[in-house]
Amino acid sequence: MSIVLSNLLLDGYTKILKTVFEILINYIYSGKLELANNDVKTNIALLIAADELCLNELCPYIENYLLNDKESLKSNFVLILQTVNKFEQFKKLAQLCKEAYQKDPSLVLRADDFVTIEQEYLLEFLTENNDSLRQIEVWDKLIQWAIANSNNELPSDIRNWTNNNVTTFGILIQPFISHINFQKISNY
Repeated sequence: MSIVLSNLLLDGYTKILKTVFEILINYIYSGKLELANNDVKTNIALLIAADELCLNELCPYIENYLLNDKESLKSNFVLILQTVNKFEQFKKLAQLCKEAYQKDPSLVLRADDFVTIEQEYLLEFLTENNDSLRQIEVWDKLIQWAIANSNNELPSDIRNWTNNNVTTFGILIQPFISHINFQKISNY
C-alpha cells in the first residue's frame, strides 16, 4: 500500500497506533495475522483497532489468542481489566477477568503492570476489596504506584526523599489513605 493511502486511512483513526494499523493493513492484503510475534499490549491494541475498524472476524480470533496466554494475562492484568471495563464487547475476556478477579482480587496488586492502573480504578479496587487484601501489600503497592505516577518527582528509593517528596507523595496517595488499615500492618 502506498504511504499516502496509508496516511489517509490512518488520519481517520488517530487513536490507532501506526504499527497496529500496519499489522492490520498487512492482514487485509495477505489474510494472515501472526499474533505470537507481538507483546500483549500490541495484541490488545489490535483487538481494539479491529473492533473499531469493524474487522469482525478478527476480534474473536485475537480474543481467543489472548485467553490462551494465561501468563501474559496475569502479568498484564491491569491492562486487560481496564480494557474490558471500557470495551464491553469483549465478553470472553471480560468473563475470564471477572472470574479471576473474584477468585483472587490480589491479582491486580501482583500484576507486572500494576503501576499503570488509573487512579479511579485503583480507588474502586481498594473500596471493593480492601478487607480481603494484605494491608502491607496494599501499602507497598501504593508507594510503587505513587512513584510511577509522580512524573519523576519521587525517587524510587524512599530513603532519598526530601520533605518536598514526602509532600508530593502525600498528595498522590491522599484519596487512598482512608482505605488502608494501618493497624493491620505489622513491623517486618
